[in-house]
Amino acid sequence: MKIVLNRLREEETFDCNYFAPRYYFETEWCLDMHGYIDREELDVRLEEINRTVAENPLMSQRAKKGLLYVYGTISFILLLFFIYAASLFGRVIAPSIISIISTIAYFGGKYLVDEEAKRRSGRFSDAFKLLFDKYNATDNPTANWKLKWRN
Repeated sequence: MKIVLNRLREEETFDCNYFAPRYYFETEWCLDMHGYIDREELDVRLEEINRTVAENPLMSQRAKKGLLYVYGTISFILLLFFIYAASLFGRVIAPSIISIISTIAYFGGKYLVDEEAKRRSGRFSDAFKLLFDKYNATDNPTANWKLKWRN
């Protein structure tokens, strides 16, 4: 049995696709695939796989960091608002309120970003499970398609 691995690549751009980066698989036919799949069929399958990747975007580390910066900015604006309110109403409660709000905003933002990443990866895995089940129904004696997550 031969195993052919193909990594998911990310197209890194500085445009508006910051929160939905473009991922794709890129491979060329090799001798390890001889007898399992021909070049034309590989191109058709790769096009269908990349269409599935585009329909189910993942969240990149860059997008996760960007969302955390957004939550940090929002919490900073709230912090300024509470500092202003504390200067009007009293100075005793202000430091504790500021620290509580900052802590809640940080952990709340981190939780929301991680949940979105989990939701996207779950949709991605489910879409590929359906696609690869369709492929394996016809190719299983000679080829077995799988999606493996690696760090």
